[in-house]
Amino acid sequence: MSCFIFDEQLYGDDQGHNDKVAVCVVETHVKYLTIPFDARLRKEAMLQQVFTDDFIVQYENLSLEQYQILGIKKDLVRSVYEHFKGRCVDVLVPYAVGLRAYVNQKAIAKEGHAVIFIDDFRRYCLVTILEGLKVSLPRRLIQTDVEHLIKEIKRSQQKYMNERQFSDQALNVVVVSNHKELLSVLSTQQFYTQENLIYVDDDYPALVGMKSARFGMHFDLPEKIARDKRHQEFRLNLIFLTVAGGLLMAALIFFTLTYQYKNAMQVEFNRLQAQYLKDDNVLLRESQRKFVGILTESPKVQLANVYYDFVSSVPIGQVVKSITIQRFGKDTWQFHGETQVTDALGLGKSFLKEGVFATARVKEVMSAGEWAEHIELELTHGL
Repeated sequence: MSCFIFDEQLYGDDQGHNDKVAVCVVETHVKYLTIPFDARLRKEAMLQQVFTDDFIVQYENLSLEQYQILGIKKDLVRSVYEHFKGRCVDVLVPYAVGLRAYVNQKAIAKEGHAVIFIDDFRRYCLVTILEGLKVSLPRRLIQTDVEHLIKEIKRSQQKYMNERQFSDQALNVVVVSNHKELLSVLSTQQFYTQENLIYVDDDYPALVGMKSARFGMHFDLPEKIARDKRHQEFRLNLIFLTVAGGLLMAALIFFTLTYQYKNAMQVEFNRLQAQYLKDDNVLLRESQRKFVGILTESPKVQLANVYYDFVSSVPIGQVVKSITIQRFGKDTWQFHGETQVTDALGLGKSFLKEGVFATARVKEVMSAGEWAEHIELELTHGL
């Protein structure tokens, strides 16, 4: 991949004429913005509004709430793509970002120090201040004489310190340059200590940084950005419609199954209810038939007399709990009855063996947790 610096003229080595190019643009703008945590949902809109609509912007996080916004004019971006028409502009970043990549690769920066980078372009110098991720606007200084150049460098440092944000600490600096004469004068006049003056032997350090660095930003053509934005919105709308359609379909299936289940349960309930009524009627008719049979087939057994004698023999203070008559033969019946004490008048009294029940068997039993008397009597046609 061929690398270039795009300025008043094009700097770079285009040997091999690679299809892919990496370009850093000198004419860029930098601003800073603090976005409170509670406003992060509006972050994108706030960052885009830092520059006017004729800029393409990229941003970097300096801290949790602080952002560095870099802008390049749309016309300049179009000029870069037009110049390399027919080739793929794989990387397009600000010059200061390419220079920052060089400083990081060479491990030049000292901890707690900012870097004043003076890049010698022969007719002029570019002065850029780098502090961690922060970058300043490259300042173009015409090379009239070294003394004038030093004054302007000191002025650039003071201007950066005045505009410096997000830090109250003093600014310690390291001066890095490929301008050997300038560094020699700075050392002689003791503007900076010798250990804070670093010479680099690269004609275009930003290009060296561009060759192997990987950047988290890229300035695309405005038309491509707008097209990508439309595609992104279309994808988001498609995802929304797909999810909404899926939820609606799931709801329809759920309500359909619920409705069908409810109907099926209602049909089953109606069937069971009808079956219950049918079985109940059958049992009722069968019970009636058996009772009529008892009365008609055994006329010699006077059941009314048996019932009357049983009730009459129950002592005062006791009640009839149950009566059962079972048939054991054509003319033989078995009578079972139970009485239970209800108040003090019935205590100590026993069933009276009179009338039909003169030969009855009476015994005390425990029924439902209470004492009761059980009466048994065998009935024949002679009764």
